[in-house]
Amino acid sequence: EHFLIELLEATQALGFQAQISRVLSHLDDLDLDPRGFLEHEDFLRLIAALRREELRRLREACTAGALSRADFNRVIGGLGYTPSQPRIGILASVAAAARKPFADVWAAEHDLNQMRAHAAEHFRTNLGFSSKARKLYSEAFFANELDSSGCLKPKQVVKLLTELFPRSTTDTAEHAKAKMMYEEAVSTNGGAMAFREYLVLQRLARSDTERRRLHKELALVRSTSFARKEVSEFRTIYGEAAQRLNAMTMQEFSDFVSRVVPVRGRSMERGLRDMFVNLGTVDEGGEGKIFGFGEFLVAMEQLVKQNWYGINEAAANLTAPERAAPPKMSAGVGVAA
Repeated sequence: EHFLIELLEATQALGFQAQISRVLSHLDDLDLDPRGFLEHEDFLRLIAALRREELRRLREACTAGALSRADFNRVIGGLGYTPSQPRIGILASVAAAARKPFADVWAAEHDLNQMRAHAAEHFRTNLGFSSKARKLYSEAFFANELDSSGCLKPKQVVKLLTELFPRSTTDTAEHAKAKMMYEEAVSTNGGAMAFREYLVLQRLARSDTERRRLHKELALVRSTSFARKEVSEFRTIYGEAAQRLNAMTMQEFSDFVSRVVPVRGRSMERGLRDMFVNLGTVDEGGEGKIFGFGEFLVAMEQLVKQNWYGINEAAANLTAPERAAPPKMSAGVGVAA
């Protein structure tokens, strides 16, 4: 899991807004070192695959070599980028003056490359945090009574570490981890902490949280009987169905299942709701429960094994356009190739 987090951050440092699901979907095509390392050549192949995926999605949205403004925003947003509103205004003005569509494919690719370069610079400047997150961290840091050099005082640093690692006061391993991250983040002497060091510590803590989430997810994935290709296909489906990263709601889960078997009646609704409650995890960013990808995959295996309301036959009878949306489920396990 540590390797995957480092790999994800390396791709983001180059400007790609890929989430772990996209990185994992491409790793199956690479030769992964048994020790969990990626050779430089394979890393370059991964970067090339991410770029090809972006260009493919951009070109697929084109009609006669051009994109509408809505399609441009949809594709760029789906790739994780935030379109520059001034630039969008310029493209719209030029297109209107020439009485042409919003943007041709070459202009769209040029803008995509610029957004990736901007994202790379932003990542390096803000240590991977969004501008909003950095602002919140800045407000939290400078709300403290700082010392004469503008640093958090040692007692404040201890309080911060306790907040970030609450079990560090009772768990030896957690205490050692907090100490290690503190030493990695702080370069000044005397126990004080500058704002940049504060950001580094927050980044390390965030990566640790993501590592634990990923550990749980991969354990759930390994507990299923799906083949690697099937898991990759389900990752794609999950990413399209869930509006929030790593957080599928009950409604989104029900909507997805309805694409194969229309969910009608209280009995069907109750069956999905009970499954969601039993398998779901508590949403730290809101209320109620959510499905991470691991929980979603376990739920799909249960539906397939139970042949829930004939879901396997329904999937097999989808038309070609419909089959392109949800994965085709077999009476055994998984999705058809």
